[in-house]
Amino acid sequence: MWRSGGGRRVLGLPAVTLAGAVGAVLMIALLVMLVANETLNGVYGPTRAISLYATGGVLLAGLLWYVGAKIVNRRRGIDLALAFKEIPPE
Repeated sequence: MWRSGGGRRVLGLPAVTLAGAVGAVLMIALLVMLVANETLNGVYGPTRAISLYATGGVLLAGLLWYVGAKIVNRRRGIDLALAFKEIPPE
């Protein structure tokens, strides 16, 4: 499906996958800079702790949801990787 849209490969990986990985690394780097740099995180001083807890909570909830869905579907005999290979996600 991605090939029909002009998909390209870089280093053997689809360019979209590579771009997503680079984006994720950059977002993590920005988050680390925000937390570690006192000048940046001082601006949000009064709400810094709650913002960090909320962000961490959302990330943790997403991870738990993914792992839980994978376990439940595995017990049902459903391989989600095969589901995405059969029907292109829209």
